[in-house]
Amino acid sequence: MMISGSFALQRHARERAKRLCAVQLPIASRRNVVKKILPVFLLLFVCALAGASRAQDRPARATLLFAGDLMAHSPQLAVARRKKGYDFAPSFAAVKPIVSAADLAVANFETTLGGGRGGYTGYPCFSTPDEYAQAVKNAGFDVLTTANNHCMDRRFAGLERTVRRLRELSFDTCGTYASSDDRERVLVRDANGIRIAFLSWTYGTNGIPVASDKKWSVARLEAASEDMARARALSPDLVVALPHIGTEYLLTPPRSVMSFVEKLLSWGAQLVIASHPHVVQPLELRAPRSNDRSPAVVAWSMGNFISNQRPAPRDMGVIARVTVEKSGDVTRVVSADVIPTWVQVRTAKGARVSRVLPLLSALKNPAAFQISAADLRRLRQAHFDFTGRVLGKAVPLKNARLAYALEASSEDRFSTAKFDERALAAKKRAGLKAAESGKDGPGRVQKGKRGGRRSKRRPVRNIQS
Repeated sequence: MMISGSFALQRHARERAKRLCAVQLPIASRRNVVKKILPVFLLLFVCALAGASRAQDRPARATLLFAGDLMAHSPQLAVARRKKGYDFAPSFAAVKPIVSAADLAVANFETTLGGGRGGYTGYPCFSTPDEYAQAVKNAGFDVLTTANNHCMDRRFAGLERTVRRLRELSFDTCGTYASSDDRERVLVRDANGIRIAFLSWTYGTNGIPVASDKKWSVARLEAASEDMARARALSPDLVVALPHIGTEYLLTPPRSVMSFVEKLLSWGAQLVIASHPHVVQPLELRAPRSNDRSPAVVAWSMGNFISNQRPAPRDMGVIARVTVEKSGDVTRVVSADVIPTWVQVRTAKGARVSRVLPLLSALKNPAAFQISAADLRRLRQAHFDFTGRVLGKAVPLKNARLAYALEASSEDRFSTAKFDERALAAKKRAGLKAAESGKDGPGRVQKGKRGGRRSKRRPVRNIQS
């Protein structure tokens, strides 16, 4: 209200000055006019300074959006095929308003732009038309991580062309590189005055070797510590780590992944957004352990954003939105929410499609998307699975929402310490089971009750939780 009031005061002063200046007055009268106008102009100047000061004091805010694996299996290529070229725009039409609303949108580009030599292919060695990348750009994505196990599917030539074409389409990329000089640079993007560094690495390249003189072309997990140090040296406001790591189709992260993520957090990452398992794993908003630190966001696996993998829960994905705020020299995560998504591949009438749908949109408007009865049953089960398994608290279908806020927790749901505690508890439970089966323990030989005969107890199987 103060700012709008100062604008009105400025307009009033300008109009008054114009009226006074338009009249030809004697010199003495003009001096009187100046005396009357000068305080008004001084007041306007003070108001302008105050407004500028308030604008500088106001914290900068930005919304970052993250999605999972952008894949392109052969059925997706067939659906997008046209008489001339390909059209992948329908794949992202339902989520475009969500993606494009973010200040920066990030995803894992898990295919290559091979250029058509040898034809376009899906699994196991992906090569996708350039129109796919254009559709991803038109959907609102800005940054792509290209470090994944499929980045070498068309060898170095395909890797280099993928990086080059993505950048020609105005994407920023990280994880794979077309030159050694490029590898030495850390990607830093500005979002509303907040400088954000992005780093990504992959565990491997599906056994496809990277030439010894081009090791720089693929960022590997082993380089994370050094890369994080180079990023911190640039003094960004926020560091986002995007590791391609884990075990495919596993619903929770193994201990090795927990250990690696803990290292990333200790090295200065505030957001860790992981990929590779092709299923959505739990997401966490970790409360800071001290007042001088920001909450951290950990997404253990973002799952498939779009693919043709159908076994549940590979048909599901997630959009994570993180709001960060910079006040002075301190940048903090202030909130985070998640939007479950689902990939539709066939309509109720049997027509082939390939499109990402917000889970709520599909549940509430099945007729609009021509969703079959079988798929509607799957969507209901997907909602229960997502809220219960991924968020840790099942939400009744009648209370389904587009987005679910992540609640900050000081108790990490997944950590090496928690993992070891669970493993020890399971071991103790197994020991108790064995003890209850016989005090002499499994496999021990005892005397029989008849005629001194000896009998051997059956070993008791260890029970893993």
